[in-house]
Amino acid sequence: MSNPTVEDALEFLAGYHKKNIGNPTPRLSSYDQPVVNNLASKSLCGKSFSIKQGKLAVIFIRKYRNQLRRAGVDIDIILRTKEFRKPPVAAMPSIMCFEKENDEVVISLSFPYDARIIKLIHARNHESQSTPYPHRFDWDGSDKKWTSRVFIDNFEFAYKIAKENQFYMEPIVEEYMKKITETQTVIKKPTVRVENGKLVFTNLFNQQKIHLEKQFDV
Repeated sequence: MSNPTVEDALEFLAGYHKKNIGNPTPRLSSYDQPVVNNLASKSLCGKSFSIKQGKLAVIFIRKYRNQLRRAGVDIDIILRTKEFRKPPVAAMPSIMCFEKENDEVVISLSFPYDARIIKLIHARNHESQSTPYPHRFDWDGSDKKWTSRVFIDNFEFAYKIAKENQFYMEPIVEEYMKKITETQTVIKKPTVRVENGKLVFTNLFNQQKIHLEKQFDV
């Protein structure tokens, strides 16, 4: 028989399980209740906690350990083993890169949920409705990332977000930004293609041809 887990205790705190009829149900503070409910809902859906959420879950069950013990939960075993149903995982890294999507090359932004950044992207999408070209960023729910076509203004917008929020940026991103900032005149749409598994940029800046490459798996 497996040991009881941190998730078991947390879900009990949120009121999802009844251990023993007649035993008192833990009462949470109004401040803690919504946070515990949110964490418990995540575990009930079979999702792993992030490292930070896992630590927070342990803090809550330790805080309410006496109430859990009186309710019949094996809290002493849980706090001793700190065993999780699904081990906490590191948060998604924040990355800006170029990717191949079908036959097109796109800018890709992936990052842990951040309402402030998402608000900026939504605001840009709203503004781009009046532009002659599709400059919007699209959400890819399956891969948890935002993607956009490689327009210069899209690139500069994504780069600004990545730089200000300390995203990891692959070397070609920095190299491309350097080429853009070195010039006075910028055309709006570079030529971007995939040849023999390589991402190839070609653009004209002050009559200078720029050729950058990124290797893709084929």
